[in-house]
Amino acid sequence: MFYLIIGLQLSVLIWLIQRKNIKKYLRIGFIFLVIISIVILFKINADTQPNTLGNNEWYNASPYKEIILLVFLLFGIFTRYLTQQIENRSKKISKLRIKYKDSEFVKPKIEFDFYEFSYPFLSSVVTIFLMLERIGTKDITFSLVIISLETGFCCQTLIGRAKKE
Repeated sequence: MFYLIIGLQLSVLIWLIQRKNIKKYLRIGFIFLVIISIVILFKINADTQPNTLGNNEWYNASPYKEIILLVFLLFGIFTRYLTQQIENRSKKISKLRIKYKDSEFVKPKIEFDFYEFSYPFLSSVVTIFLMLERIGTKDITFSLVIISLETGFCCQTLIGRAKKE
């Protein structure tokens, strides 16, 4: 229920930010009230004790641990794709600087190709199962999360190299 209310408040906040036809001081006032209510809800939620069924951490239970590591692996893949696109943009800008010398030119935007982006996600299932097999039944630690992120980052890099060859 908490997340539903926060989601509704964030939707109202985004809606208020986008509305240009509401007077500026009213918009700022409403935005301030929504932000204050979100902070109050987070404070109330932090002060209440969570409902758990034991002393075990929920994130170390079987489906949650795998899901958390998969999300970080996918985030690593996304991060590497984004850094590759930034590198490509920088190369294009340097070529444009050489071509146009001191004159003004329009900087290219970061390109997003859905198929190129989604390609490494197909192999992520195999990668996450290999990683889970390697770590065994250990509890989630910060280092495991970082390894998952780096695995996704490197997976994207290796697929890129294989496509070039």
